[in-house]
Amino acid sequence: MSLLRQDSWSERTTMAHDERSFTEFKKDFYGKFPDLSVFECGDVNLLKVVLDGLKVNYAERFPARTPVFSSLLFHRAFLFLKRKRLRGTGEAVKELRAAGGKNAWCVDFEGKSSPGENGQLVSFYFSRLMRILGSSAALLNGSSRKTYSGGIAFGDVLAEGMVESLSADDKVFRDHLRRTFTRIRETGKLNATELLSVKNAFQRFFDSARGWNRIFQTAKPECVFFVMHYHREGFVYAMKKNGVRSVELQHGLIAKEDIFYVFPPQVRSIRDRALFADRIFVYGEYWKEVLAEGAEYGEEHVRVLGYYADEGAPADTKLPDAVLKFIDGKKTALVCTQTFMHDEYDLLVRRLSALALEKGWNCVFLVKPHPHEQLADYAPLDNLPNVKTVQVPLPLLMQSADVHFSVYSTTHFDAARFGVKSIALPSEKYGDYVRGITASGVAELYDFESDPFSGGEKSRMSEKQKTFFYAPFDVSSFPAERLIAMTK
Repeated sequence: MSLLRQDSWSERTTMAHDERSFTEFKKDFYGKFPDLSVFECGDVNLLKVVLDGLKVNYAERFPARTPVFSSLLFHRAFLFLKRKRLRGTGEAVKELRAAGGKNAWCVDFEGKSSPGENGQLVSFYFSRLMRILGSSAALLNGSSRKTYSGGIAFGDVLAEGMVESLSADDKVFRDHLRRTFTRIRETGKLNATELLSVKNAFQRFFDSARGWNRIFQTAKPECVFFVMHYHREGFVYAMKKNGVRSVELQHGLIAKEDIFYVFPPQVRSIRDRALFADRIFVYGEYWKEVLAEGAEYGEEHVRVLGYYADEGAPADTKLPDAVLKFIDGKKTALVCTQTFMHDEYDLLVRRLSALALEKGWNCVFLVKPHPHEQLADYAPLDNLPNVKTVQVPLPLLMQSADVHFSVYSTTHFDAARFGVKSIALPSEKYGDYVRGITASGVAELYDFESDPFSGGEKSRMSEKQKTFFYAPFDVSSFPAERLIAMTK
């Protein structure tokens, strides 16, 4: 993989992982490394970088050159050759410098969009925040998947910063990384493949930190809003080095079983150096309570913002004609899938389909793949008489669904927002997550016997219960000053 494609790569690896459940992974990792001082590296602790490397499994999934661990002469030559291939960044630098006078940046790595007014696409994560912040903020985008217009493209400047000549500080940084890696290797706790994954993670961290350092030295806002603190440790490090407040926005499920949330108690002593965001804004009080069980954020770091995402105002206020024709007045079950679980969902949907036909339920199943999956991955399910795969905005599907199925997706909580009955599908591998979902009260566990449509389609949650998960968020009554004050 090219050294210069790391942020595009990160879009595809949000949930990349090895074959163990998250709970098994955490138990094994902290059993091997109860003392986290082994990850100390200069002024930071690289716990999260090591976790990133091991969980993504770079050695087998995304192997790359690691010049940090070669001779200094080779590293210099490697960067020189990379610089020769770069295009000019003059215009991008000008735009970034102009953005330096802004109070805040919204940095969009994902490029996820939703339909706005007049059919134009807008940023799913940042459109409403930008409407609040107005001219005091700038939107930066670096995603090859971005489909909406506007925003400052930072990719070329980031790439240029990654391959700049090594400064004296870079050489010290490089030496720290090498010593930390040696210390980890000498514990004997990781095998050769795991060590190679950690080495790859260290390289990516080094490159990303240098690239973002270049950007923040070109222009520096007071604070940055972004999504997902993990896989982006170099970005977080550069903000800390340059005195920029970092604010993570909740982007989906947060559960105590997570690897990158709800960290164990021993992390508390290193959390200020372990590359977490300065603040995290969550959807509602429920998520704040979940985070309180972990050691990475104290109460002072967590703010309830509400459901800030812009799900858009679709030009179509009804399902596509082909989907409506397929439903044809039948009861509708929505199945929302998850990344890296294609085989499991394929089997679950086939089982649901067969059960419905056997029981004589007059229903259809609409299968919505995760946004990072391809509709074609589930195309064979379209051969089933009562199943259709769809890629339609979630609000439209929820408004048309009588019941919702998933294993442990955030869409269980979305179903609560839309007042739709939600059912958790059993999973041996992800049983810990499923138990957490059902314990929260947003879904009930399915037994593959009972009629899922019984009891009506509406969720039993009151409006007060729903706001516990998703607090209201009204752009018109949320002044920019209040939003900025929440970052401090």
